[in-house]
Amino acid sequence: MEPQLGVRLPERVVTDLESAPTLTEIERIAADFLNDIGFKQYSYYMARRRPHGERLEGYFSNFDRRWITRYLEKNYVCDDLLHVNARRSVLPFTWMPRSKGHIPARSAQVFSEAQDYGIRDGVAIPVHGPDTFALVTAIADGSPREREEILTYTRDAVTSLALHVHERASNVLEATGGAGLTDDAVLTERERECLRWVAAGKTSGEIGDILGIAEGTVGQHIANVRRKLQTPTRAHAAVRAMHFALIDAA
Repeated sequence: MEPQLGVRLPERVVTDLESAPTLTEIERIAADFLNDIGFKQYSYYMARRRPHGERLEGYFSNFDRRWITRYLEKNYVCDDLLHVNARRSVLPFTWMPRSKGHIPARSAQVFSEAQDYGIRDGVAIPVHGPDTFALVTAIADGSPREREEILTYTRDAVTSLALHVHERASNVLEATGGAGLTDDAVLTERERECLRWVAAGKTSGEIGDILGIAEGTVGQHIANVRRKLQTPTRAHAAVRAMHFALIDAA
């Protein structure tokens, strides 16, 4: 992609987003445009506290699953300066880890490890509202110079995209109660059985013995659940399923 001054969000993208029926379709539309203007990785996260205290969440990303798993397991969100700054800022901002200056050691570790998964220079667009926080990130591709040019010439377009993505995604999530994170987030009875035992701390082998099925079959059911609920680990799948009442709380 050859960056051009004043890249704008095409009207067709806005129109497509306005009619997107699912989070999966919203992601596809956003990913296509981001790829066209030089961004190969991205993420969207939204959390909203609803009137009776329930928490509504939405998320999609094409970050390497190994990085997402490590990020969650190490609780890096507390030391991720991108996330910390997004919580404090109402304006979009760019970051370039190679010029991060003096920062806490653990924050530097987060930046360093992220680069191992191709997460380098990027733009972050925080969205704040009543009881709502959302964050869109897009990671530029190419050489250091190319990434700098992409961030310079496309920032307005990415910001506009992020606002439209969030508006549509939040409406879809409200309409589905958050269970519509994918097109097929409905679990089969066998998938729910496996996930209930995951929530109880059982291994795949133990679940297989309990249900009278092969350990590999259990693994396939759990993999299907993780795909449907868009979670990096089986434990996160169990937590999310309980949150959205797809299975009974343990």
